[in-house]
This record gives sequence, structure tokens and C-alpha cells, in this order.
Amino acid sequence: MSRAAGFVTALLNLAAQLPASPTGLVSNHSVNRLNCPEGRPALFSRGKGRVNGMPTISLEQANTIIRAALAEGRARNLQPLTVAVLDPGGHLVALQREDNSGILRVEIATGKAYGALGMGFGSREFVERSQKTPAFVGALTVLSQGRLVPVPGGVLIRDASGALLGAVGISGDTSEQDEACAIKGIEAAGLTPQVGA
Repeated sequence: MSRAAGFVTALLNLAAQLPASPTGLVSNHSVNRLNCPEGRPALFSRGKGRVNGMPTISLEQANTIIRAALAEGRARNLQPLTVAVLDPGGHLVALQREDNSGILRVEIATGKAYGALGMGFGSREFVERSQKTPAFVGALTVLSQGRLVPVPGGVLIRDASGALLGAVGISGDTSEQDEACAIKGIEAAGLTPQVGA
């Protein structure tokens, strides 16, 4: 077995040992209890800007990011864009696809943001790493079940204290232009973009 194949196998075995994560339990409205016996807290409770006490992007902030990113795309006369904003757990908070933006742009934009969250750095870093260690990026693609897109356009969102709030992914024009619009959107929301590692 080659070293690359052994590495992929080891990563897949590790992933199989991880507990499954619940999905769909967090919504954009406030949830304090989910009919838990004896008043115990729900698995996930979401208040304004927090999930289980951890900071997260709010719907209002996500919409601000999207509006500003799309406005930047129009100012630059770019191709129609799709913008996805995810919370720190990789759940979709908000998404908009401009008229005539390709039908796969939703998956691409979401994949850029998801990959940035999964690795803890902006998706631009994937380009360099894929050239140096293509087997590793290939393994990540398998582990994420094809949900990450290793090209620029996925940018982490941090607050003033450096806490991770989520990520934005944009698709529609060149990766560099997508990334520039993501940065502009994050800054318009008064937050800090993280492009690299």
C-alpha cells in the first residue's frame, strides 16, 4: 500500500470512530428548551449571537454580509454571485443566489465556507497545500464527503476578540474576486475576515 493510500485509510478509520453529530437541531430563532424532562437544557440552545454559550454569527449579521458582498460584486461588474454564510458548526445561516448565477453555485459557495471552517483557515490556503500535499487535500475531500471546495472564496468570520463566528463562501466569478467580495461583506458587518492560516 502506498503512503498516500495508507494515510487516507488511517483518516477514514479515524473518522469512523467519531460520534455522529446531530443536524438540523439549530434554527435561526431563539430556542431555550426542547421539552426536556426535569427542565434540563436542550442539546443546542441558541440565543442572539450564541449557541450553547459559544459565539456565532447572527442572522442579521449574515444578511449584512450577503448584501454588502453582492453590492461589491455589482460595483466590480462581476458575474452573478452566490453567497453562503455558515455558523461555526457548518450549518447554513443565510444564502442568496443572484439571478442567472449557475445552479451549482450554491454547493460551491457552501463548500468553500465549509472547508474553511473544517480546517480553521480561509480556503485560499488550500491552493498552496494542495500543491504541496495533494494526497492530504484528497483525503479531506473524502472525509468531508465532497463538501469542501479547495479554492479561494471561503473566508472565516471573527469578532473583535478573535472568536470564530462562522464563514462565508462566495462563487460566481474568479476565485480571487469571490474572495474580495467575501472580505468586503464581512468588514461591512463590523467583523474581521480571516483569509489565510
